[in-house]
Amino acid sequence: MSKPLIVSYCTLGPYEQVAKRMISSVQRLGLPLHFERHADRGSWPMNTLIKQEVLLRACVTHPSMDILWVDCDAEIHEDPTPWLEGIKGPRDPGIEGVAVRMHHFGAKWCTGTIWFGRRPLMSREIFLENWILQNVREPKQTDQETLMKCIERGGVFREIVELGPELCFIWDLSAEQWPDKRPVIEHYQASRKFYPERVASSRRYKWDPETSKSQNAKTPK
Repeated sequence: MSKPLIVSYCTLGPYEQVAKRMISSVQRLGLPLHFERHADRGSWPMNTLIKQEVLLRACVTHPSMDILWVDCDAEIHEDPTPWLEGIKGPRDPGIEGVAVRMHHFGAKWCTGTIWFGRRPLMSREIFLENWILQNVREPKQTDQETLMKCIERGGVFREIVELGPELCFIWDLSAEQWPDKRPVIEHYQASRKFYPERVASSRRYKWDPETSKSQNAKTPK
């Protein structure tokens, strides 16, 4: 299996500093990267909706590559390629549905890490175009909230498949839920620091990627 294209973005401002660790981890592992920088759109929900636009451009620009979306406030501890081996996507790839995998945590699909298979090509583009249309309908909702609305309607969204917690490991919540798992991709959720009034969890941003080190990453045996 060839290495997936890592896709991400950040808004101009404090997230540029946060993104340095993710970019550095991608470069250290020798993974291909599609990264964009965008002007702040004025609110956290509006900024989260940039994600699908960046993903769609990456899919169109790199049609022959598997796409692995990773939020810019994450860190990739090891090459995720072996963890993605054998992923086939929906039951009937190339006929209907779309090869998409996300991690399901609690009652929601987590959009911090998303895998898009390169086949069927048009399906993943249709998936993203529909997600963008839902963003336009509800611009005050976050990307995760608009995704859940799309899933309720079915269509290409009915074939999202589970991705293991190792690839979408929330630094504190996942560590509590799966204490025996080691993170391959670890999310630090900087929104807790920059938008505490919008974060549903009472938890706050406890890990500063510029001054601290993750306690969850373990040396592979």
